[in-house]
Amino acid sequence: MNDSILQSRRPRRVLHFVGCMTPGGAENWLMRLLRKADRNDLQMDFCVDGVCGSYEEEIKSYGSKIIHCPIKPFLTYPHRLARILRENRYDVVHSHGWLFSGLVLWVAHHCGVPVRIAYSHTTRDKYQLTLYRKLYGWLMRSLIVKHSTHCLGCCSEASLALFGNNWENIEKCGLLYTSVDLEEFSANRSSMVTRAEFGIPSDVIVIGHVGSFRMAKNHSFFLDIAVEIIKRHPKVYFFLAGDGELRGEMEMKAERLSIKDKVIFAGNRSDVPQLMMYLFDILLFPSIYEGMPLTLVEAAASGLRVVCSDVITPEATDVLPESFTRLSLDLPPSQWAEKVLDAVKKGRLSREYAYNQVKNSHFAIDYSLQQLRVIYGCDRSN
Repeated sequence: MNDSILQSRRPRRVLHFVGCMTPGGAENWLMRLLRKADRNDLQMDFCVDGVCGSYEEEIKSYGSKIIHCPIKPFLTYPHRLARILRENRYDVVHSHGWLFSGLVLWVAHHCGVPVRIAYSHTTRDKYQLTLYRKLYGWLMRSLIVKHSTHCLGCCSEASLALFGNNWENIEKCGLLYTSVDLEEFSANRSSMVTRAEFGIPSDVIVIGHVGSFRMAKNHSFFLDIAVEIIKRHPKVYFFLAGDGELRGEMEMKAERLSIKDKVIFAGNRSDVPQLMMYLFDILLFPSIYEGMPLTLVEAAASGLRVVCSDVITPEATDVLPESFTRLSLDLPPSQWAEKVLDAVKKGRLSREYAYNQVKNSHFAIDYSLQQLRVIYGCDRSN
C-alpha cells in the first residue's frame, strides 16, 4: 500500500488548547465530542495550562493525550509550544483561549499546521479594559485574523466580540454552535435522582442552577432573589450545582442572609440531565454575561422552564422560546422572584416535545461533530 493511501486513512490529529479540563460549558462540550468521535477518524488531544482537571482520567481512557504547556514563563512559551506541535505532527490546532488564541495560532502557522481555528466561547473576558488590555486585545486580534484558517463563534455575539463588527463579511468567519448529547435526556434512561438523596422534602419547590462559581454566573444576585422567593413561598429549596473560586463566599452570604438551610451547594455533578428531569422545578440563571450557555439548551431538552437574564444571546433560547422568561438585571430581586413563581405555576413542557425540538436543532451533538469533521478535513482524500 503506497504512502498516500496510508496518509489518507490516518486519523486526523487535533490539538485543543484550553486552560484546564474541569466541568464547564466549553469543557463539557469538548468531552461530548471526544466521547462521540470515531477514534479511527479523529484523534483529539488537549493542551492545558498546568493541571488538567477532573476529566483527566476519562480523556486518557479514550487514548487521548493531555499535554502540559504552562503559559508562564511567557517568554519561553512560543518555543515550548512549537516543540510540542512539531514533535506530534498535528493536522489541526483548535484554540479556545479567546484573545490568547492569537499567540497560539501564530506559533501553529509557523510550525506548518494546516488547519488553525480560533473559537470564541464568550462575549467578554474577566479582565478590566485597561490601556494594557486594549493594546493586548488589538495585538492578539491582529494575530488571529492573520494566522487563523477559521474564526468560529458559539453564537453571533461571541463572534462579534472577538472577530469584530465586520465578522459576517470575512470569509473565514462563521458560527459553530456548541451542543449537547441528547441521549442523556432520552426517556429510556433508567437512572434518576430523588429528593430524598439530598434531604429535600417532597412537597417543596426546587429551584436549580448549574454553573461554575465565578463572577459571570451572578450567584450573589441568585441568593438575593432566593430571599425574595422565600418571603412569598417558604416551601422552597435552592440547588446549586457547580464549584469554583467564589463558592466559599456564596456559602457565607447564604448564612448571612439566614437561608443556608434552604440552599444546597452540591459541587460539580455528573448527573445534570437527571437533576433537570427529576429534581428541579425550574432553572434560575441570572448571568451577567455568557457565550452560548449549554445549560439552557439542556434545560430546554428536559422540558424545564427557565428564568434567565436578557443579556444571554437569543440564539440560546430560540430553540424552544416557550420555555424561557428573559428579564433585565436592572430589575430588583423582588420582581425576579415574582416571575420565577409565575413560571413554576406554568409547569413543565412535554418532555417528548421538548426533546424532539432540541434533537432536530443545531444544538444536537451529532450535528456539530459533523460540522467539525468537515472543518478538520476528516473526509479528505490524497
